[in-house]
Amino acid sequence: MIYLPSFILSVILTLSTISVYGTLLPLSTLVLIIVFCIVSFVVLIFTDRHRLAGTLVMIAYIFLVFVLVRLLSIAGFQTTDVYFWQWVLTSGDEAGSNIFFIIALLLGSSMFFSVTVYYFDVVLYRISFLTLISLMPCILYAKVMADINNFYLILIAGGSILLHICRSRWEREYETRNEDRLSPGLSLIKHVPVSVIFFILTVLLISALIPKKAEAKYYDRFEDAFLGGDTTSEVSEDYSDLSDFSGNADNYDGTGNRRLYSLFGDTYTYAKVQNFDLYDFENNRWYYEKEELENTVPASEWRSRQGKLSVTALQKAIRAASLMEPDLIEKYGLTGIVEAPNVDDGVRSLFVRSENFGAVYYLSAGRSIGVVPSGTDSDYDVTRSGMFLRRNGKHPDSFTYRLEYYDQMKAVPAWLSLGASDFGDKEAAAMLNELALVLGKGGSSEKETVLAFLDEQIAAIDYDRMTAENTALIPKKIRTLSEEITQGIDSDYLKAYAITEYFRNGKVKYDLNYKALDKSPEYFLFESRTGSCSQFATAFTLLARAAGLTVRYTEGYLPEMTSRSGYYTISERDSHAYPEVFLSNTGWVVFEPTIGGNAAALFNDDHSLLDLISKFSVDYGLAGMITVFLAFAVFVLVLIRLLIPLASEGLFRMRLSFSKPEKAVRMAYSGLQKRCAKKGTVPNAYALTPRELFGRYNRNGYDISVITYNFELLTWAGQKEIDAGTVEIYRAYVKKMN
Repeated sequence: MIYLPSFILSVILTLSTISVYGTLLPLSTLVLIIVFCIVSFVVLIFTDRHRLAGTLVMIAYIFLVFVLVRLLSIAGFQTTDVYFWQWVLTSGDEAGSNIFFIIALLLGSSMFFSVTVYYFDVVLYRISFLTLISLMPCILYAKVMADINNFYLILIAGGSILLHICRSRWEREYETRNEDRLSPGLSLIKHVPVSVIFFILTVLLISALIPKKAEAKYYDRFEDAFLGGDTTSEVSEDYSDLSDFSGNADNYDGTGNRRLYSLFGDTYTYAKVQNFDLYDFENNRWYYEKEELENTVPASEWRSRQGKLSVTALQKAIRAASLMEPDLIEKYGLTGIVEAPNVDDGVRSLFVRSENFGAVYYLSAGRSIGVVPSGTDSDYDVTRSGMFLRRNGKHPDSFTYRLEYYDQMKAVPAWLSLGASDFGDKEAAAMLNELALVLGKGGSSEKETVLAFLDEQIAAIDYDRMTAENTALIPKKIRTLSEEITQGIDSDYLKAYAITEYFRNGKVKYDLNYKALDKSPEYFLFESRTGSCSQFATAFTLLARAAGLTVRYTEGYLPEMTSRSGYYTISERDSHAYPEVFLSNTGWVVFEPTIGGNAAALFNDDHSLLDLISKFSVDYGLAGMITVFLAFAVFVLVLIRLLIPLASEGLFRMRLSFSKPEKAVRMAYSGLQKRCAKKGTVPNAYALTPRELFGRYNRNGYDISVITYNFELLTWAGQKEIDAGTVEIYRAYVKKMN
């Protein structure tokens, strides 16, 4: 019997956890949960009764569950191509109700809740830990931003309260057997667990006192405060629609806590939203070329071409051509590429989940292949610059999709080190054209890869023509600086690298708090030398174009790395501007001139203590909200602490007034015992006779003889009724003493 409340709570918590991944759970799931919890409790009881043998059995049991969960996770990945923790943290959106993942979660959660609840109830009773364990399914709902069903909330609260009531009752019985005869009122006050009150207050405060939207009714603000950022406030059109022109330093203040996206994957990449093509030197901002945005292709056509733009495949094609036409390889200096080890820029995947808002675009990367939306939503087109746009407005709120792209962070530097991009635009186009002719004559399938790179090279040449008029407007002072930076350098890659190094050598400072008197790139480069990522990216793009490079200004996000492997977040503060440079035989490549924020973690080698301290920032809005909440909680607890004794005394007097004289006498006598025991004046008040209790009170100037006398008559003299008039006398005594 003593194990039943713990078992019931364990079943409820496991059931509530599994419900995140299926609102209507079948009866078979409940049966499995009960069976697994029974097995766990049998092992736990055996461990509790046979310490040595039980410990070995418990270790073996935990190891067995771990192995089973691991095997089921692998089986689930093989059938869905989704990792178990990705499935968990996206509330099952990516793989649905995958049977392998469901059973793995069921096994792990049933064992976890059984062990923890059993230990903190049966072995070592700790109210606070049991309360935290009971809140875990609710925290999981908050983490995946799901709407918890009130049915499960009631079950969790009911199971927790049941366990505490049973525990309180058993403790009362134990104390009674040890002659600590507590009155029902005292026992209630002493044994009603603080955790139950805390649980109810937490739910009420968060759900009723803090404004919120309908999603995740009770726990969205918990997510906001403790798990990574506000996800309930409305987003502006800047985040859900495309912008007509670029942002400026004011858009990158780094303080916004509103979380926009959660990302899951085993690689890291810049998340692109929009490209801009033409710079307005009068208003100091970027605009997109209307033709670039309107000239879109269907997603299938983009994927068919972009899927061939792998530098690994191009290296393979060059090797095939070297067997057919060695002279061609020597002519263009491709021998190093042929002889070098394979460069692996394999396809990478990143699962993206928007947090309670929809957008007309999908996030993309510099070398994106495509996106794979969840469900049947595939109605989108792609611009020539690689922006994925829905045809019919915004995608749904809390939408999940998979972004596929070629690895750029590691593979591209290795590829460029082989001299793959040491060509001018026209020379690269000629080389690719000759490669395609050679491979075509030999009937090689690698011809399609070369043609795809040739098409991209021609598109880059057209982009240069389209921006040529705007490039001609670059001020002479910036052109002169560009010539100084790139003097004696022929390679486009080395030119871009030299410009990047110019910003990293300490001559230009990154400071989000700096407000420039003049927002022009000249003032940034030659006067203030201080600015935000938008000013860094603008200056880089203009310097690079002045040096003859094909460059575009890009706005998007630099995801924030978290402590959990494979999980990243994007908040408003992660908004970022950066340039993309087109490199022959490679494609569009991100260059990072801005050394600050998350970019510092990727590109800055300074790991001094001062540098580490400088990275810490305080979100004063969030800190203020937490401070107000804690202050209010303390105020409520102090108020409750003051009001409970007053309310208890008032209730006692009220009950005394409406009780029959015989019952009132017993209540008054019990109240006097409680008063002595509580104040510590008479520690053994419950062991004293009425006369002895009278003597103790009489020493302090209180005459309680009427109460003790009538209590003796009712208790030992066999008298069943007393005069109602005498009750008024000792009621007056009780009132005076209190």
